[in-house]
Amino acid sequence: MRTRKWLVIILVLLTVAYCGIAATVYDRSASITVFCFADTPALSWAKRHGAAVSLLGNSEKARSNALETFTYTLEGSECTITGYEGASARLVIPEKIDGHRVKAVAERAFDGCDSLQEIVLPKTLQEFSPLHTTQYALLVYAGSPAEQALKQAVSAKEQAEALKEAAEKAPTALEEAQQDAAKLETEASQAETELRAAQENAAAEQEETSSAQTQIDALQKTTKEKREQADAAAKKAEDAQKEKDRLEQELRETPQESFTVCSYSYLSDSEPVNFDNTDIPFTYSALDGGVTLVSYTGSSADIVVPETINGLPVTTVAFPVSEQTRSILLPPSVTQITSNLTQPRYDAAFWLNLTLVVFGLALALGMMQIAEKRGTGLDARFLGLPLIYSGVKYFALLLLWAAVCLAFGWTVMLQNAVGLGLVALGVVECILTLHAAERAEQVGAQIQEKTAFMQDCRKKAAALQARAGTQPMKDVCARVSEALRYCDPVSGAELDSVEADMSAALHRLSRAVDTGDEAEAEKQAETILRLLDERAALQMRTK
Repeated sequence: MRTRKWLVIILVLLTVAYCGIAATVYDRSASITVFCFADTPALSWAKRHGAAVSLLGNSEKARSNALETFTYTLEGSECTITGYEGASARLVIPEKIDGHRVKAVAERAFDGCDSLQEIVLPKTLQEFSPLHTTQYALLVYAGSPAEQALKQAVSAKEQAEALKEAAEKAPTALEEAQQDAAKLETEASQAETELRAAQENAAAEQEETSSAQTQIDALQKTTKEKREQADAAAKKAEDAQKEKDRLEQELRETPQESFTVCSYSYLSDSEPVNFDNTDIPFTYSALDGGVTLVSYTGSSADIVVPETINGLPVTTVAFPVSEQTRSILLPPSVTQITSNLTQPRYDAAFWLNLTLVVFGLALALGMMQIAEKRGTGLDARFLGLPLIYSGVKYFALLLLWAAVCLAFGWTVMLQNAVGLGLVALGVVECILTLHAAERAEQVGAQIQEKTAFMQDCRKKAAALQARAGTQPMKDVCARVSEALRYCDPVSGAELDSVEADMSAALHRLSRAVDTGDEAEAEKQAETILRLLDERAALQMRTK
């Protein structure tokens, strides 16, 4: 009993030790590299699932692409963007659409796009027509055609504004010139009137004194100056009228869009911008103002999840990744991830491995329990030993097999087939052992029944030897007892008549011992010995 308890303790400790060692050394965890930003739902998810994380800095947020959809017209290998179907606030004009280089953006391309606040233009863009608005600002590269067009538009705006300002000032200038002309004309007319009056007075008096002549000369000079000033003022008023008419005509001919040009700033060459934003390598669904990525249709091993698609934030990543995938970039907009981006440390093969060892322990303990229930007799103990040995044997085999599978990483199918085969063999051997033990018990019971007569005769002979009063009588009984001890104890139907005679002779011997009749005792002893010989001969013939 104590040995079995220690054996149980040893087996349990071996199982616990194996499970602990296996849990320590086994590691099938795997993960593609997850690029994400600090303090984002994607980072929290990656930490919870044990993914390999690489943090991105704020300067790298440009790697979070915004993918867009455009309409366009083809012109050979080039195309012109005619419309935008998204709702982005910041829009990047692509360098190419479906392999066609983007040459221009049409004037009405962004009509109805009220959410636009900023547009980034590539160096390769030759023409950007929707310049005349204050809705959005442009980001351009220095020296690019777009920058030159913007400079020309700004210059035209400045000229138009100067023209407008001059046209607005022209009526005032004309009015002032006309007032000056009218004033000077009045003064000139008055001077002429005074000159005529002086000349008429001098002619009427018919005297030409030096003082009168001096007065006339002074008036003539003043009148001439006044007339010249009046004529100059009239000419200036006429020119002011012509200038006013000219400015008004030019202002009418100036397009109103010239007065409005969107603001712009410059991009540095080192600033990362995704100008390849029209290739959307995902199938997706848009719901409740967010986008769910359903599948990845691209071929890159490094997947970049866009932050927006057509202006809607990408909130859910639900597409499966392939074995070729090395990394995935998750933008701050992603709040839910259902993709299998990681593989757990303990897989099905590990748990099956431990299950096999536990099965082995259960099998061994079960066999020990069955052996213990067989009782404490010598025969029962002996019959229970094979069960204990079998249980320990199959536990050891399963433990060894599990360790080998764990070390070499053999397949689940092979591990399962051999392991369950060993368990099945253990169960079969347990059943066979129990059947053999049961059969042995049945045979033992039969033997016990067939040897009962001879055992009773031996007991009676031993009792007669002890009861004999004289030494000769003891010697006679001793011979009978010795002969009974070494005869075959198994009885059978063919021995019934002989054994009946032996029983009668033994009874007579007992009576002779009780009466002290040594001659009768000797006679009965000889009879018994003869009957034992006959019994042995009969046994030999029946075998």
